Amino acid sequence: MKNRDSKKCPKCNEIKDISSFYKNKNRYGGIKSWCKACDAVHKKDYIKENKEKITQNRKAYYAENGEEERANDKIRRKLWEDFHHKNGEVYCKFCDSIKKIDQFVPSALGRKNPKCQDCYTQYNQSRKIIDKERDQKRYENKIICDKVYCKFCDTHHNVNNFTRSELGRKNPKCKSCTAIHSKEYYDLNGVKIKQYYIDNKDILLEKHKKYNSENKEKINSRIRERSKTDLVFKMRKYISIIIWRALKNRNGSKNENSVWDYIPYDSPAAFVKHIEEQFSLPENLDYDGKVWMTWDNHGGIRSKNIRSK
Repeated sequence: MKNRDSKKCPKCNEIKDISSFYKNKNRYGGIKSWCKACDAVHKKDYIKENKEKITQNRKAYYAENGEEERANDKIRRKLWEDFHHKNGEVYCKFCDSIKKIDQFVPSALGRKNPKCQDCYTQYNQSRKIIDKERDQKRYENKIICDKVYCKFCDTHHNVNNFTRSELGRKNPKCKSCTAIHSKEYYDLNGVKIKQYYIDNKDILLEKHKKYNSENKEKINSRIRERSKTDLVFKMRKYISIIIWRALKNRNGSKNENSVWDYIPYDSPAAFVKHIEEQFSLPENLDYDGKVWMTWDNHGGIRSKNIRSK
């Protein structure tokens, strides 16, 4: 076959440069029939239509060949690491420049085409912007619903039973499942987490202070909005602030402990339930024997409504 500079794609009926086609030695001419753009659309549609089938096949394959694949991956990474370290300089195709090996992220050196630290940082920043926009769209779509499905407990919950960050996820966890998952994770990694905090305490505190100073209005706005819908969060914050102020006035400190460890209730939710039980006590009813105290009219006592003792 004679060499050609162009070829017609039978899918889109366009004549394109030969570089617009993938190579395939089993095909006539050594290239695929469809162009790269049409091939990408076809693959995307196929994956969308056969997602469950692909997932099952992948799980079945890794169940049989998982150990072998992981071993081969370690060998490949070791070969590339040795190759890069031997040369001392590495080519970064993302910024099209040759740089010294110390300008690359160590974990990236196990790849054929590693990113340098500058490209890696730039990529992460762009991904953060894209992920933030995606999560915001998901949150806006879910917040207008009365019920949201939690696949971890296979139940539909009220939207208030999910944190804002979880509502930005594709498969959000309800607050109960989040608490269970967090406890399980901490039980497994508690020692490692504590040690990391001890080793990086000054750095973490400095980052925390910097974020709070730069996003003060944003944090306060989020707290106000959440307090309108999450009563347990509101009471937890309220009690913590009262105790913190009392300790500060007496030059005291919590010593990095939670104030709830010293309150005779299992959790903030139990404390809220105890307060609600006081609404229906005989001494707190109005003259008609009806409950008038609610969370909406808290903050003041209307003595004319309370039955005299």
